[in-house]
Amino acid sequence: MDRLKRHAALPVLAAALLVLAIVSISLYAANRQATFRLEHLAGEASWLDDMTLEGVLHDGYHRTPFVISGGQVRFETEIMPRPIQVRSQPHSERGQKTIGERRYEVFPEDMQQYIVRYQAYVKGTGNYRPERGEVSVRVPIQITMEGKQMGFSNLLEYGLTELAGETYFTVPTLTTARGSNGIYRIDFASGESAEIVTFSLEGNRAGEDVNGNVQVLGLESVGNRLVLIVSRGQSLEVHAYDAASGRAMGKAVVADFNVISVASPPNTGEENVANDAADHSAERFYEDYDAYRDSSGHLLLSFLSNRSDTEQVWRTVVSLDMTAEEQAGGIALLDRQQLNWPNVREGYNDGAHIVDASYREDVLYIARMRVDHEQNAEERSRSYYADLYNRSLLLEAYRDEKLLYQGLLVTDANEDNNQAANVYPGPYGYSEYEHRRFDDVSWTN
Repeated sequence: MDRLKRHAALPVLAAALLVLAIVSISLYAANRQATFRLEHLAGEASWLDDMTLEGVLHDGYHRTPFVISGGQVRFETEIMPRPIQVRSQPHSERGQKTIGERRYEVFPEDMQQYIVRYQAYVKGTGNYRPERGEVSVRVPIQITMEGKQMGFSNLLEYGLTELAGETYFTVPTLTTARGSNGIYRIDFASGESAEIVTFSLEGNRAGEDVNGNVQVLGLESVGNRLVLIVSRGQSLEVHAYDAASGRAMGKAVVADFNVISVASPPNTGEENVANDAADHSAERFYEDYDAYRDSSGHLLLSFLSNRSDTEQVWRTVVSLDMTAEEQAGGIALLDRQQLNWPNVREGYNDGAHIVDASYREDVLYIARMRVDHEQNAEERSRSYYADLYNRSLLLEAYRDEKLLYQGLLVTDANEDNNQAANVYPGPYGYSEYEHRRFDDVSWTN
């Protein structure tokens, strides 16, 4: 009997080795056949000589990390041991904000009590882990909502950030808020919060755009500093605080930067002023900014302009050096550039969305998604389903609002969309398992 078992094990071993060989050959072939190259569209490629961009292109079955360094592309395809649900997260989406391996949400019990909650998850998937926490934070502010669209300047999750393993929170308030706001350190272990910074909102007066009125837009972190983003009258203010003590470490003011306040009555049309490119006095910026940090201690803020229309999307990117000495003001305003691209659909992974940004030696580097929304326009499915639009990753360099370089990362990922469009001319079931997408794209130097 033992001899029979030993002989029976040989076919099983041979079958296992065959499966392993097939997988290895498939992986090698996929890596050799994959399309990954950088196509230079405009300017000199030498602008990328000292820059490195990393990222991953993946679906539920494959994962291809890539590195673009010195204008050269390196990549390696991995086959997942088992299919996973691929999810990419923007700054804040549907009341959730992802930082590291925590997914946060905030909601008010009332206008002075806020629940901050998180649940740990497995990065790059939709799978949660058992770890979770919840803390109630009391903030002595007075929020008026009579006749207003909403009580906050942004999603509450814009007021969340992490620094050195700690979680911090402030309330994104409108110009109509009174009382006092602050920055709170959240301790999930004890279930308590502690105010480390406080600032008054009593200077806010009735009416909109009154010079001096404060609108808190969000909270970020760079290095060992907490960064409060504030709109005051016609200016954007960036305040830095020491995370341990709450001590003020500097401030930068961006003049002539009018952020729209949603405290105005709804549906008046006042926010959509004439988009005449020559009329800079009419330009205003929407409050839901995007924030980026680079390895040099820079904070970059991207705001959508109300000059955007169905033809063009306009964004202004502000670059700040958060490592400046306190004697020099603590924060240095390095750059402000106004950029524009053909309009697609404003939102995550559209033609106007900057995936990552970095500032180096007076040059603004951005990586953004280009969506070819008019490609194969005769296919009606592309007119209805944004998920089927072809997407490409663009690398761009700007100085003084002039394009210095533009490159396109060419891949075969759009074949996933082409196949779906051809197979499903009508309604279809979109699967994140079968459609590759870019994730974790960042400038790393």
